[in-house]
Amino acid sequence: MKTLDLFFFESNSTGTGTFKGLKELIATPENPLVMNTDMVFDFSDIGLSMTEPYDILIVANMGDNYLPTDGSQTLADWKSAIQRKNYKEAKAEIQVFMSGTDTNVPEYTTKPLESDALLMSASLKKGKQDTKLKAVLQRAVSRFDIYSLAAGYTIETVSVWNAYPSLFVWNGEPNAFDKDAKRIARLYGFENKTGGNELVGKLYAFENYVASPKQNDEFTTCLIIGVRNSSSGTVSYHRANIHPLGSGQSLKRNNVYKLTINSVKKEGYTTELEAYKGEIASLGYSINYWDMDSHGTVQFDGDNILAIPTKKVMFTPNGGSYSLGIFTFGEGTLSLSKKVLDDGISVGLSGKTLTVSATILSNVKDQRSGIIELSFGNLKATIDIVQLEGGDLYLKLNPKSIPYFANTAGVAAPPIAVEGSGDWEATIYPPGAGAFFSFAQTGTSAVTDYDSSKATNNIIPIYTHTANATTSPRYGFLVVSLKEDPSVQSTMLLIQSGEPGFELTPSVTAIDFEYDGELTITGNNTNMFLVNPGLSTDGTTVNQWKYVLEGDNAEAFEIKDIHDDKDLKLNRLTVTAKQENASSNTLNARLYLALVDDPNVKSHVITISQKPMSFNTGIVGNTLYVSENADETQVVSLQGSSRMKWIAELEQPEPALVHTYAVKLVGEKGEAMSWGSEYSMGTKFKIQLPKILYKDANRDITYHVKLTLAGTDVSSRIAIVRKVLKPISISVANLYGGYGALGNGILSTFRDYGIYSTFFGPQGIVYMPVTPTLPNNESNSAGVGANIPDNVNVLFSGRYATTVSNYYDNLITWLENSPNKNRFAIVSLDNSNSENQALFAKFTSWGYKYRGNTGSYASWVTSHTNDPVWDYIVKNGPFSNFRPSQQINFNAMFYRDGISGTFDVPTGVTSVLEVAGNGCSLSIDLQRRIIFLGDSQHTNTWTPACNALATVTDNEYYGRGVLWATLWAIIYNTAQYGDHFTDVFNTR
Repeated sequence: MKTLDLFFFESNSTGTGTFKGLKELIATPENPLVMNTDMVFDFSDIGLSMTEPYDILIVANMGDNYLPTDGSQTLADWKSAIQRKNYKEAKAEIQVFMSGTDTNVPEYTTKPLESDALLMSASLKKGKQDTKLKAVLQRAVSRFDIYSLAAGYTIETVSVWNAYPSLFVWNGEPNAFDKDAKRIARLYGFENKTGGNELVGKLYAFENYVASPKQNDEFTTCLIIGVRNSSSGTVSYHRANIHPLGSGQSLKRNNVYKLTINSVKKEGYTTELEAYKGEIASLGYSINYWDMDSHGTVQFDGDNILAIPTKKVMFTPNGGSYSLGIFTFGEGTLSLSKKVLDDGISVGLSGKTLTVSATILSNVKDQRSGIIELSFGNLKATIDIVQLEGGDLYLKLNPKSIPYFANTAGVAAPPIAVEGSGDWEATIYPPGAGAFFSFAQTGTSAVTDYDSSKATNNIIPIYTHTANATTSPRYGFLVVSLKEDPSVQSTMLLIQSGEPGFELTPSVTAIDFEYDGELTITGNNTNMFLVNPGLSTDGTTVNQWKYVLEGDNAEAFEIKDIHDDKDLKLNRLTVTAKQENASSNTLNARLYLALVDDPNVKSHVITISQKPMSFNTGIVGNTLYVSENADETQVVSLQGSSRMKWIAELEQPEPALVHTYAVKLVGEKGEAMSWGSEYSMGTKFKIQLPKILYKDANRDITYHVKLTLAGTDVSSRIAIVRKVLKPISISVANLYGGYGALGNGILSTFRDYGIYSTFFGPQGIVYMPVTPTLPNNESNSAGVGANIPDNVNVLFSGRYATTVSNYYDNLITWLENSPNKNRFAIVSLDNSNSENQALFAKFTSWGYKYRGNTGSYASWVTSHTNDPVWDYIVKNGPFSNFRPSQQINFNAMFYRDGISGTFDVPTGVTSVLEVAGNGCSLSIDLQRRIIFLGDSQHTNTWTPACNALATVTDNEYYGRGVLWATLWAIIYNTAQYGDHFTDVFNTR
């Protein structure tokens, strides 16, 4: 399948439920849609509950090729039309369409129907407790396979003509078929490029029903077959209507029609169009399409049986009425699924009795016809109706039915007399090696064919062929038909009783209930059974039976038994739990059945159990998934007795998280709730989760919420899985060249710190997937200030000049529009007062102010109160305790060349270095993600090399190295994690 669309409707008994949601599945190479396999998906993403009942309409491979040919609908329009209807309307009214190809210039490339994308559909009900659904998709088309047995000819081309133009996706209504609809003259064709004598699985069309097909009509779906004469090489074209000889056309979806060419009567026509219009059939061919046998009166599918008494109903010009009994077995509803009738013919179905009537023909030379289709489960059978002069063929069986056979072999039936208008033949079904019945009383092989030439006084003898060793009846059929017209038939049901004993359907050995009395949803667990206790010896009545319920807790369960001595299918038994199991123990009992007349004939024992009090979360797998940026789970609605209360407790992940998080329990609308408090079962809740912080990145984080029934030890756990926080790739660039740009010699020592893998990399003190690559070109042309790429997340300023002043406008815009809040800028001041003044004018709105030039050295700012950024440098950062034997000397000075500037910073910004009495010389602003460096020479004078920091003993040098390594840690962690890092510092 290429696509699968599931339309969900509110479920009710009238079929008037409104549309609730649409699940659209599209096949991909990673996730193909494969038939006969389990598909797992969640309804919650379309707003549906997994525990609610729904009526569902399913369509597969719906595409533009099935939309109205006038272009009046798009695929989205088509789906919207379904959503505007209720379930019953959508099922009955929604159609698909096809367009054809040119009749005058046939081509074989256009394929409106492809075998790998055929429209398929199904409808089903989802019960409240169903967690697994079985959808049997039916192909919405008929398939035509062509074989040739005609000596001296090969199949050249085949095309489909007179195709019905539309189709009700979910079968529509019985009277909705328009017999006068204009057919598509030429649908499409296929070229048999491989040569040979067969073409299989290539040609399809929609259903079509024509009561009285004619060779050259414009209604009967037909094939135009081009065959090549092997001797002359000439290709000729022939029309073949797809219906058995003497019958109407009844093309049904999901059926294969095998057309076998037996002979070519004449060379045929020179074009497809001539063959289509030709009045004389030029092929000898046969069609086989019955599901189970050549008569089509008896159909099986492994579970159900549908048997009709005749394939054709015939009336004389005087008309009349017939009542026909229809036999069904299994689960399903017998219905009239199609009716195509001429005026004067009528049909009706009451229960299992089909009534067919015809009025008198005004002219005895006239003719009427019709087709009806009966459906039971997935089985369909067609009956032709004909009224004409000479329609007086008949065949009857006397008696119409016979008693059940005993379960032994060789049991004879009462004599069955045939009354007919001519010679007849009879067949027993099933035939051959699997036959239960035979026309001979003895013999190793069953005799399943018989005719009037072997009969004495038209009497048919029937016997059981083998003993029935099971407890269930075995079914067969006698089909008798006239040799003159095999469609004139009569059918008799044959039933052989089983051995004494019980058969339960479905057959289980255990029934399990939840604490609240509901069935446990697992496997084939069920509490309702069809009871088959067998039949009396003559097969006329059902054996009387009783149940025995015993065990320690038998009183906790109730048995409802229904008995019927005529119909096996009405004998039923239902087991229920009387009430909730409020205890902490499982309740147990045993059940078996016995015959009233012979209590020694028993069924197998069924164990019954009811679990102690419990509840469930309604969450698939008891697992919720939350992305790293989401702040809460979906709403959780616990399912349990309304009398219960629950308590929620938070369990922290193992191993413990580095950061501390305030995980909150809140109500459906966000109102505060308390961990450890009792809440009624109907109270819905969510779990609010704060943002993951950077030290907990690159790991799975799973919280567990323990839910306990108040006053009990019954509990359940919900796992809350947070998506792994992964670092963003780092890209570093220069805004402009010169001082302050990476690659400038003054910043070379600082640059070395940033690419030192011992500090930063997969094995570094600060984890990074790779050690970053940094710019090493200070030329002005290497800067990106004119157009900063989106992927750049670290930017060094370079030399400031009024001629490129718009670069800082770009930088500010770049910072303020950071999608992941992870862009970071490092700005170094220049040696020009006027340039520095112009620079800080750009940042006035942020609260920065330029002070001026000074020749004094810078020193540490040590007066910090509740400053987490300062603490990150000197107390708890990755380099604060790099060498425990060394201590930062805060009396150290930082070199300035005497003409760089100082500045004032806004509230909340950390001043790290200052020129006493003249303002800040190094600031860190994590709110705006920017560092201002008063002089780039701070970093290269009196600073140890990065690989020497581990051995340096001078505490002034040691402190400078710790500072530059920590600046890189702040820059990189912000670039990798954005506010997952910077939020750690929002404590003042």
